[in-house]
Amino acid sequence: MDLLLSDIYESYKNRFQMELAAGEAGLSRPMKWVYVTEDYTTADFLRGGELVITTGVVSGGSSDWLMRFLERMIRRNTSGLILNLGAYLDRGILTEQVLSYCETHRYPLFVMPWHIHLYDVTRVFYEQIYLHTRRDEELRAAFSTLLSQDAGVKADPHLQEGGAASAQGSSKSAAAAVLEEAGFPAQGSYCTALFHTPDPARLSGILSEMLARHPAQGYVMTHLRDCCLILRAQSTEEMKQFLALAAEQIPDTRAGIGDCVEGAAQIGRSFRHAKCALSLGEQQERTMTVYDETGIFQLLMDVQDTGDLRRYSEKMLSAVHAYDRAHNSDLAGTLYLYVLHNGSVRDVAGAAFCHRNTVNHRIRILREDLGIDLDSPGRRLELLAAFRSETYLEALQR
Repeated sequence: MDLLLSDIYESYKNRFQMELAAGEAGLSRPMKWVYVTEDYTTADFLRGGELVITTGVVSGGSSDWLMRFLERMIRRNTSGLILNLGAYLDRGILTEQVLSYCETHRYPLFVMPWHIHLYDVTRVFYEQIYLHTRRDEELRAAFSTLLSQDAGVKADPHLQEGGAASAQGSSKSAAAAVLEEAGFPAQGSYCTALFHTPDPARLSGILSEMLARHPAQGYVMTHLRDCCLILRAQSTEEMKQFLALAAEQIPDTRAGIGDCVEGAAQIGRSFRHAKCALSLGEQQERTMTVYDETGIFQLLMDVQDTGDLRRYSEKMLSAVHAYDRAHNSDLAGTLYLYVLHNGSVRDVAGAAFCHRNTVNHRIRILREDLGIDLDSPGRRLELLAAFRSETYLEALQR
């Protein structure tokens, strides 16, 4: 996660006599770099996240100049602006219009006296960015290790017995130790969420800002092309409540929420369940899918060899699918509704928008021509499990 502007401000406001003039609500913005400039027309070179410093040497002391400067800096998504007051700028430039503009846009505006050397400020801030980046890389590597440990992949059969488990346990322990040192207890309760979004970096920034204002401890990282949130939570309901706060800020985003696990070493299991829930939710066009609320799919998600699911569903349904291909029919759809509605022809007809006689005719084919037992509750449950397996396998292929 990025270094937050609030961390820098709290650590160095006294040393550099920094005073927050406006935009306190934006102190949770990520700070990625420090940029000293006097010319706001160079804003197109900015990448976002910079803490900008200016002396106003070309401003002429004009608040109009400052307004144009602020507009450009906010548009480029910089983290904040420091005005170096003294030789070219004085407090008179902090007009009501300027202060109100920063408050409205939640954009931190600082002032700093002239006798503070910009060299000292930039050197210290660069050092802090570097140190934070190093620590964050270690934390990211630890979380990545845990996320990949329980991916549902079978161990290599060529490894000596116990060798794979021993290596996995060792890496888990090392990762958990790194997290413990960073304030994520090894015995804590964790929940993960995985997101498909057009802009993972932007979503990561939004979630990081939310965590800075939220009492819950968590970590955000991009994983491959997705964004992942690991939250210290006692229940998936806490994760749902946290994400509800971000719903308006993250349009066109789908989320999968894993189960809560005890112990940092088990985070990979929650991540795998979040990934499966996300795939299932995308297939069903749901914005948010929670592992704990997926019913029988929870059992399917823990089958490590999906080939077993494919073989089971083919064994149970291959005859029906073959009949449909040969006759251009949809017996499979009728069979699914029949087992789903516990053998009620009336409910099947209502769900399929067809006459009961049509349903009865299809049921007769299933019973007599294909020899499928539809009277046994146990058999109907097995057929439903086969359909659910097909749905799950299709979701994983998306």
